[in-house]
Amino acid sequence: MHVGIVLLVVLCFLFIGCDKGIPYDEGTVDVYFCPEEDCRSVWMEVFKTESGFLCAFYDLSDNEFIDFLQKRNAEVLVYEENFDGYGRYVYSKGLMHNKFCVGEDLVVTGSVNPTGNGFEKNQNNLVVIESDLIAENYRREWDELRDYRAYATPYPVVNLSGRVVETLFCPEDGCSDRVGEILGDGRESVDFAVFSFTDKRLGSILVGLKGVESRGLFDPRLNEKYSVYGLLEEHSKKYAGSGKLHHKFFVVDGSVVVTGSYNPSKNGNERNDENLLIIWDEDIATEYEEEFERLWN
Repeated sequence: MHVGIVLLVVLCFLFIGCDKGIPYDEGTVDVYFCPEEDCRSVWMEVFKTESGFLCAFYDLSDNEFIDFLQKRNAEVLVYEENFDGYGRYVYSKGLMHNKFCVGEDLVVTGSVNPTGNGFEKNQNNLVVIESDLIAENYRREWDELRDYRAYATPYPVVNLSGRVVETLFCPEDGCSDRVGEILGDGRESVDFAVFSFTDKRLGSILVGLKGVESRGLFDPRLNEKYSVYGLLEEHSKKYAGSGKLHHKFFVVDGSVVVTGSYNPSKNGNERNDENLLIIWDEDIATEYEEEFERLWN
């Protein structure tokens, strides 16, 4: 669905009330930025009263968090190359790069690997969503990872208490194409902080934006040969703080946030198992802009 179409639908259900095409759900979205905030404690607090919730992790090595998962009888999938005996290992054509847990009506996702560095050192974001419908999307994806077969996402677009939330799972949902639509429709500004950005097509879209202020933050460990940093260097910086810049987010026109486990790269587009959220909400966008400014300055 093109970003312009989604915007028309957003305006339609917010101001005209013609939201019959998008399922409605009551719920919330909260975001946290690590290590400025204690994302380990946030994650455990979310699921402290729930048992048997489902998790899928690219990497899992934080002992305190593993102990919590065990006590709550969580069902855990871990990418085979990082599997260390807890949970069940899964393989992928590329990487199983997810970092999410899902319960009955709660989802925790974002860029945070539950490791010591992921919680305490690297720059990350954590998204907590309360929604029956979006939780069903993530449960279906967990089943897909477990069963090694494709399942359709039941609610790819949700009106969550007046904000639109899109859920995509890569590579099957064409994450690069959708991100390209969002970026290409920017009219005022695009700010992004991305660990690995090698998708030249998306880089070219940013270069081609007319009258749009675009700024980018890159992790300094980037591969100069493949990164789009050189293409965007005039309006970009290499992060100079501690830890890795492990974020994977874009903020467009101060109103739309793209975030999740997805790096805009060839593997992220074509091979890895990833999840991506597109959140149409000015308040959430403001929180990401504040994080961007903190890191930029």
